[in-house]
Amino acid sequence: MGTPDKIFKDYFKQPHVVASVAEMVLFNRNQCIDENDVSILDSVQTKIDRTGNRHKELIRDVHSRIFLRENNINCAIHFNLELMAYLDTAMVVRTMEYDINTLIVQIRRIASRMERTGQVENAETVNFLTQLPHVLQLEPCITCVVNLSKQKWDGYFSCDDLYHPRLKAEDIHPTTSGNLLVIDPHTMSDEQLDLLIPELKLLFLIVRYQTQEHAQQLRELLENSELRIGKEMARVISTILNRKIKIPKKGETVIMCEAMRVITENIKAEVRAEIKNEVKAEGIRIGRFEIVAELYRDHTLSAEKAAAKLNMPVEQFLARIKMC
Repeated sequence: MGTPDKIFKDYFKQPHVVASVAEMVLFNRNQCIDENDVSILDSVQTKIDRTGNRHKELIRDVHSRIFLRENNINCAIHFNLELMAYLDTAMVVRTMEYDINTLIVQIRRIASRMERTGQVENAETVNFLTQLPHVLQLEPCITCVVNLSKQKWDGYFSCDDLYHPRLKAEDIHPTTSGNLLVIDPHTMSDEQLDLLIPELKLLFLIVRYQTQEHAQQLRELLENSELRIGKEMARVISTILNRKIKIPKKGETVIMCEAMRVITENIKAEVRAEIKNEVKAEGIRIGRFEIVAELYRDHTLSAEKAAAKLNMPVEQFLARIKMC
């Protein structure tokens, strides 16, 4: 597992984050799942490689078990989050594998308990003559894909086409539908974003604006945000931006705009260092007008040198300065 993957998974494995995503996907409204009812399960699967050695492998990015207490519902579901950092054509097949593995784990647990004790957990399902269950009540599995890539999701939302059409004609249902519940920050509406907790809404906006064409919106969003973020959230944002921001200690928080000042100060320091170490006549081209303008105002650069850095005539540079 790569470091960026681990950073993302650490954040999404927090119960209150899982609760917020599940609320939006399942109930279309906020604050109906208590984070204390969310259990994060590190599901692993033992496999045998070509050399015959056994090794364990994670089969899900985030596997949680949520006990629902909404609208007279008192039951548990398995809620999986698959984090997608690039467009993946095999996603629908992996989703089916997650569904089936969840069923297998539950069936094996029930079978083991019955073999040891002759009982099942819910006595109401037992035939009192045979002591065998009428129905094995399994907890349903729901898998949701969170698109964190820079591209819009264009994949399949179901796997109906993977099954022979005669199955549907004969009303034969497969073990798993393979339906994909996709959360795509690039296409989410403002109303959908508002259903999330503030820190997750901020993260999804950062994912949406991380492309070059939205760089200005991203900078304004971060530099004006008064939201307090914790260590996990700060690490995720730092990974997306590929720039180190101020990361608080575990259990502490930092205001987003305060965390961003580290980036701004580092950029200015880097530019000033490059200019002071400049030895070539043509200099080093700096693409950020506002930084060069600031260096001109504090007399670090002359108008001629500042204009040269931006590859524009001196008159044009001075005219833009007056407009600022």
